[in-house]
Amino acid sequence: MLSSKILAVLSAFVVIINGQDEKEEIRIFSKCAKENGFDLKDLRKQSDIKELSQPHLCTIKCTWEKRNHLKNGKIDIKAVQANQKFLSMMKDKEGFIKCMSAVDNVKACDDVKKILNCTEKFRVNYMQECAAETKTDLKDFRQRMQGKKEQKNDKIPENMLCMRKCLLEKKGVLGKDGKFVKDQTKYDHIGVRMRNKEEYVKCLQGISISKCADVMKMAACYKKDD
Repeated sequence: MLSSKILAVLSAFVVIINGQDEKEEIRIFSKCAKENGFDLKDLRKQSDIKELSQPHLCTIKCTWEKRNHLKNGKIDIKAVQANQKFLSMMKDKEGFIKCMSAVDNVKACDDVKKILNCTEKFRVNYMQECAAETKTDLKDFRQRMQGKKEQKNDKIPENMLCMRKCLLEKKGVLGKDGKFVKDQTKYDHIGVRMRNKEEYVKCLQGISISKCADVMKMAACYKKDD
């Protein structure tokens, strides 16, 4: 059974970067999104994997098919095993491959949940790791980040800013020097939604994050894309 605590945006992020060539993967994902009527800006609106929209699920299925990881409803295990970048995200690679080998008959878009069930079970969960490290409640964090919970004085609690900083660091988007890693920033789950990716990346290059509160500096880069 799929966990209700895993963000849909992260499940999508797993699929987005599962290719050896990130630029090509983004191109394919974007094309599939367009073909299936899925707006990339909706990635963070769906907070529960069990409630992923049909366009979202169909986009994921389309991406796997165009990447030749899914053929005629069957997972191409050899293709998955050869994808070292994707496997590097799994805490138990053998367990993941075994789980994927048991997946069959992925014909309808809803069947993609069989794949997501395996990725959820075996992938490294940065959300849970960062939540534990920063003592953050995931449900509260999700609601605040999606604007579903009122924030007193428009201030985000420090532990949630630390949570965001932690996620950026663990994903490799934010380097140890507090600077954004250019190649990773453009293809982060936020960067992929930006209309003007080059301008967004350029903006972040001028930001340095040394403490949790510095995360708020990123807001200026989001506004440039409005």
